[in-house]
Amino acid sequence: MRILVGSLRAKLIVFFLVVALIPVGAVGYLSFRKARTALERSELGLLVSSAERTRRAIVQYLETSVTNLKVLSETWSVVSAFRLFAFEATSRTASGSKIVEIDSANNKWVVREIAPLFSRWLKLYESEAYRDLLLVVGEKQGYIVYTQMKLGDHGTVLTSSVLKDSSLAGMWTKVRQTKKPTISDFSIYPPAEGEAAAFVGVPVLGEKDKLYGMLVLRLGHDKLDHLVRAVGDIGMTRDSFLVGEDLVMRSNSRRSERGLLKMIRNTRAARESVSGESGIGELPNEKGEPVLNAWTSVGLEDAAGLGADFEWGLVVQVASEEAFAPVTSLKNWILVVAMAFGLLVVLAASFLARHVARPIVALTRQAEHISDGDLSVSVPEGNRRDEIGSLSRSFAGMVENLKAQTRKMFDAVNVLAESASEISATVTQLGVAATETSAAVAQTSTTAEQVKQSARVVSEKAKQVADMSGKAVIVSESGMNATRRTVEGMNSIKEQMDSTAETVIKLSDQSRTIEEIVAVVRDLANQSNLLAVNASIEAAGAGDSGKGFGVVAHEIKSLADQSKEATEQIRSMLDETQKWISAAVTSTDQGSKAVQRGVEESVSAGLSIEQLSQSVSESAQAASTIDASTRQQVVGAEQVASSMASIEQALRGNLEGFSQLESAAKRLEELGTELKHLVQTYRI
Repeated sequence: MRILVGSLRAKLIVFFLVVALIPVGAVGYLSFRKARTALERSELGLLVSSAERTRRAIVQYLETSVTNLKVLSETWSVVSAFRLFAFEATSRTASGSKIVEIDSANNKWVVREIAPLFSRWLKLYESEAYRDLLLVVGEKQGYIVYTQMKLGDHGTVLTSSVLKDSSLAGMWTKVRQTKKPTISDFSIYPPAEGEAAAFVGVPVLGEKDKLYGMLVLRLGHDKLDHLVRAVGDIGMTRDSFLVGEDLVMRSNSRRSERGLLKMIRNTRAARESVSGESGIGELPNEKGEPVLNAWTSVGLEDAAGLGADFEWGLVVQVASEEAFAPVTSLKNWILVVAMAFGLLVVLAASFLARHVARPIVALTRQAEHISDGDLSVSVPEGNRRDEIGSLSRSFAGMVENLKAQTRKMFDAVNVLAESASEISATVTQLGVAATETSAAVAQTSTTAEQVKQSARVVSEKAKQVADMSGKAVIVSESGMNATRRTVEGMNSIKEQMDSTAETVIKLSDQSRTIEEIVAVVRDLANQSNLLAVNASIEAAGAGDSGKGFGVVAHEIKSLADQSKEATEQIRSMLDETQKWISAAVTSTDQGSKAVQRGVEESVSAGLSIEQLSQSVSESAQAASTIDASTRQQVVGAEQVASSMASIEQALRGNLEGFSQLESAAKRLEELGTELKHLVQTYRI
């Protein structure tokens, strides 16, 4: 960071170095990546071809072993030996004795016949690492009647001895069941002093596929180790190995010479290979080191004729460091070339930066003289046509302009000093006038405050009058409403009195009608009485025949007398009723007149109250107008007072401003003096 903020020369060098190294670095990186990808593809292809070649060699080796053993099992000597051993085993089992007698004459004959054959056969295939040949007879037990190497397994029964859990015993069971050749996986074989061994078993059949026994070939690990290690020239760190389904090694490798049935390879490549999968890639090994891997399944279960019920996985690998060594060398060469190219760029940039920086340094020195006040310097324009030449010419023009402006500044500073003195005197006079104005405004403000207080008192009184007028308006309106209701009630009473008068008059008329009816009834009674008298006279004149009629006449006379008495009573009652009706008519007429007078007085009172209400309303409106006017006067007085306060405050601010202006004028005068001295420092 210090270089970037340092001199222009250093910046130019860094700039050219960065600009030059970026494409070089990009090209180098892309070349490195493409070369590494191509080399990785090539190495992985080599590993895949080596793994496939090794896989085919292993399968071919095992298939050849099975084929050779089948050919050997079909020779006359081997078939004869198995027939003899099978006959002896059958006869001895029937008698309850031992299955086969190892030292019997038949056994000795078999040994003489097949021992030279087996010896030559093993010697012929010595390079295939065939360790031993065994004869196993018996239909169930599996009795080892002969071994070429005469180890501790000679004469052993597979199903009931220490070998009952061995791979040999398992293979015997499978051959006996299928009557087909088969192979077994590597395991520790105790009779061979703990050496790992795999077995190839071929059934020996007689007539009608009768099983005589099994010819067994014991395999060592040398051949498989040789096949696994012979993966071609793919590097000093190349390694390849076989693993079983338990991930334990089934072969010794270049880096693990004693790993057979001891070392576990729990890697992704090993797990996928025994699962029947194939693949390639860069994976970490057990130590975490990156290695290129190619893995595949050997395919024992798919190989025809082997009869295997297990599977092996094959892994071929080489260290990534060795595989990518050419790319690493290329990267180193790219770095060397980049460093050499960077050195050349630095030298070229240094020369160019020096050519560019020299005139700039000269201009910098002249600028330092100018900053010290020396304008008498002369800037050589030079004859360069590039940006540096343009800068020199522009700088020279700037110096000449600065000289001219400095001369003008001399004159301006003198004028400024004189103007500052005049401004200072004028500001002093303005300050005195502003002080007097401030005093006058203060007095006016006091008067305005008094007017505002008086207007506020008048406003409060007008407000009280307006409130009282409002209440009077409310009371007058209530009285007017009550009077209106009284008039309405009197009118209702008048209507009722008129109705009563009409009723009384109708009652008087009915009384007269009743009186007329009573008169008629009275006349009828008189006539009936007269008629009864006449009837009595007539009855008396009629004698006995007129007695009944006389009785009737007497009764009619009695009824007529009663009717007359009732008529008189009714007449008397009607006279009394007529008197009361006359009194009621008189009273009703007087009440109606009184009600009429009350209605008229109520109407008159209503009109008076209505006029009073209008007067009160007009008074209330006038009081409200007075209240509003006084409020406006109060507001106006407050505005006047506020304005006067604002004017007073403004004048005070002006006074402070005049003080500050006076101070500024003095400072301006001092500044003019300082500028004058400052300008005098420049030398033109």
